Amino acid sequence: LSYQAPARTTAAPLPVAGYFSSLRVIGQFRAAYIICEAEDRLVVIDQHAAYERIRFEQLKAGFGTGGVESQRLLLPETIELSFAEADTLQRHQAGLLAMGFELEPFGGQTWRLNAVPRIAAGLDCSSLVRDLLAELMEQGSRVHFDMVRDDLLARVACHSVVRGSHPLDRHQIEALLRDMDSTDFSAYCPHGRPVSHEISLKELEKIFARL
Repeated sequence: LSYQAPARTTAAPLPVAGYFSSLRVIGQFRAAYIICEAEDRLVVIDQHAAYERIRFEQLKAGFGTGGVESQRLLLPETIELSFAEADTLQRHQAGLLAMGFELEPFGGQTWRLNAVPRIAAGLDCSSLVRDLLAELMEQGSRVHFDMVRDDLLARVACHSVVRGSHPLDRHQIEALLRDMDSTDFSAYCPHGRPVSHEISLKELEKIFARL
């Protein structure tokens, strides 16, 4: 019998860490900002803006691939609408369904909310629906849903994120940084606020007259 050496396998290359994942976490400031360190600079991240951007991109991706993932409500909610709100909802019902909101007429100006985007489950979704209708009404009766889709998704993303101070442990911070790298990320939240800010070592040395 002849000996046959086992086939040599090539190890898969290790994934290269993204920019945010490569930062060294120092901690939080006022439970609202994440302070990180790179080789020659400090990086300050507005965690609310970062979460909001990630949620927005997730919603946008879901909308573009067959609809945002929704979650049925155990106890459907009824919403009393004005005539204008009900008319707007009727015209844009299909678009809102693609965003994860399943609504159906329940008699008169009342609508029943049966399902919401999973990302917004547990929130005051009746209020969120009214906000979305207000945005659509503000744009006028001739506006096409796709023209304001991103604005509406941004509202859902904003509602889904905890506002104000929110303590995070190191694992949560590192998970956020990974999500920032794995998302089609932008330097700004959907409302135009910066997500992060860098302070170079030279800037710090200049402040403390060390140059």
